[in-house]
Amino acid sequence: MVKVGMMSKQNEYDKMQQTYTQNEWKKEAYLDVYDKLQTYSTSTLSTFKMSSSMNARNATSSNSAISVTATAAAPTMSHTITVNQTATNAYLTGTNALTDLSTTVDGAESISFTLYDTMETPASVSFKGFEGAKLDSALMKDALLTTLNKTPTEFTPYDIEKITVSDGKVNFKITGIADEQAGKSEKTIFYTKDANTDTALRFVVGTDTDIYKNSEVKISYGELATMFTEPGYEFDFNKFVSLLNKKMDGFTASYSSADNGSLTFTNNQTGGTVNVAFINGGIGSKIISKMYAAADSDTQATFSPNSSSASKWTLSDTDTTQLKEGTTVTLNITDGTSYNDLANQINKAGTNIRATFDSTNNKFSIYNKNSGADNIVGIDVGTDSAAAKLFNAMSLKQSFGTSSSEKALNFSDTKTSAVYAGTNASVLIDGVEVTDASNKITKNGVIYDITNVTQKTSATIGVTQDVDKIVDNVKSFVESYNTLLSDLYKMYNEQPNSSYKPLTDAQKNEMTDEQIEKWEKKAKSGMLYHDSTIRNIIDNMRDAIGSPIDSFKDYKYKNAYSIGISTTGIYGQLTLDEDKLRSALSDDPDAVYNVFATLDSAKKDASEVYRTNDGIAQRLGDIMTNSVKRITNVAGTSADNSDDSTLSTLLRNLQSRMSSFRSMMDAFETKLYKKYDSMESSLAILGSQLNYVTSAFA
Repeated sequence: MVKVGMMSKQNEYDKMQQTYTQNEWKKEAYLDVYDKLQTYSTSTLSTFKMSSSMNARNATSSNSAISVTATAAAPTMSHTITVNQTATNAYLTGTNALTDLSTTVDGAESISFTLYDTMETPASVSFKGFEGAKLDSALMKDALLTTLNKTPTEFTPYDIEKITVSDGKVNFKITGIADEQAGKSEKTIFYTKDANTDTALRFVVGTDTDIYKNSEVKISYGELATMFTEPGYEFDFNKFVSLLNKKMDGFTASYSSADNGSLTFTNNQTGGTVNVAFINGGIGSKIISKMYAAADSDTQATFSPNSSSASKWTLSDTDTTQLKEGTTVTLNITDGTSYNDLANQINKAGTNIRATFDSTNNKFSIYNKNSGADNIVGIDVGTDSAAAKLFNAMSLKQSFGTSSSEKALNFSDTKTSAVYAGTNASVLIDGVEVTDASNKITKNGVIYDITNVTQKTSATIGVTQDVDKIVDNVKSFVESYNTLLSDLYKMYNEQPNSSYKPLTDAQKNEMTDEQIEKWEKKAKSGMLYHDSTIRNIIDNMRDAIGSPIDSFKDYKYKNAYSIGISTTGIYGQLTLDEDKLRSALSDDPDAVYNVFATLDSAKKDASEVYRTNDGIAQRLGDIMTNSVKRITNVAGTSADNSDDSTLSTLLRNLQSRMSSFRSMMDAFETKLYKKYDSMESSLAILGSQLNYVTSAFA
């Protein structure tokens, strides 16, 4: 009787629940559209706005050691590149096999030192060429020829024909022209120098103003001979600089061919000056004298002989080396402390400096993970003698690929800091020198990767339009557009099935899970049938494709159709004429990019769906943005009902009404139970009385 009495209330509640479920399903349908539009806008459509996709370039290199990538900004043309040197990292490798760490530091309980990983404005001096005396290969060759040709005086050498090194001797074969009295006949003279004992170039470099107290660097004729490379025996400054850096301690040499050339010596120490003096004899004085003779009076003063010795030519710089703030590293030492512990302490110090310990050979290495001349390995032990002993025991030498510097790091009472720098890459691109701290150099839209270059190398680079990639991207656009448009039309045209309503709880209890799933699939159909929001998106998408781009209305390629994209059928599916597209690209390489990605810099009017000056990908982007906002207002962005969207507000109101109605039903049900309980008690009493009366008259 209670169940029958509750039936009308339950039917009313079931209708409310079905209304709630239908709106919940509608919200889910909108969220499905939201996800499709978001994915299309962020993951798909963005590709077709990029010049790298719609104006793609392809780059090829004639030398496999130099790999190239062209960005969309690269003009379609050829380039030449010559790699003078690659960028390197500051890299110190240990040459001593290490023993127990605690023993090495004489039982010290801890060591402390400061690391520097970046240099700013190091003190340096440069020998530079002047007008008429460029510091280049020709000057170095001329200096060598002039040095060799002391006799006979009538012979004027003009070229090196051959340089050979054998049996400890360097043999120079020089071809020249004799003087007038000899009838200007060609003449060949051979010169021989001891490869190891004869010095071709001497100079001193250091921080002391008394240049005689600074370290002397000697270049033998045997070493110099390797700098003149065939064919033509041009002087290779990169090999020269590499040799200098192996011989110098605390200073770095570099060469730039820019302007009139410059050979620069940089102080790697923490402060101090740079004093450089070329010593008379060999080719050094010839280089300076040739530059001196070509200079004006003001410039000549720079190269005047040192006052203490007319045989020395000097330059100095009193600027102080500036290092970025250092990081202190402290290692507590016990009997079990290892070199791996030291490496770990360095690695977690927060700098760009890294350390490794080779446990097989018991050797320690330190390097800066970034390449370039400003990225350094700087170590300052200060007054910590134990730290000095530890680093001295490692015998660290700066590594240069397959070789290393001749001098090992050695701290002393007077030398408590040392700085080792990487080198910048130096290349000539189309005849212009470009330097970079990295081996990936970008110039005019082309990225040159010279990581695998091991010697002076040249290549010819060709940049062309990557037509195949552009065509593939346009195909991808057509496919993705058609997929989205088809999905929207399917939702818009799918009719609801009025025979299938959302199931009540009672109905679900009488069905299997499979039956419920099939029923609800039919009941959910047509949630967005002829929905105005979906219709609006469809219309705007089709209009964006069909209408011309106003900014190109006077040009041949001004809309999608002009580059081979057209619509077909009543549902606006796109088709692509690939031949027409390729023809457009051949006629105008920028045609596809203009049609797809042109962006009007003017602010979009609030009443505009999109700007008519924009390309079709830009237009579709605006359409997606506006449509997502509209759907968000209707259904929110998630299944959660806490937002202020129309459907979320409706669902919350329905939940409130259903909750109130359920409370009323519970109260009404309780009232019925009480009513029928009382009736049942009264009937029981009447039944008992009836039995009594019946038995009395029996």
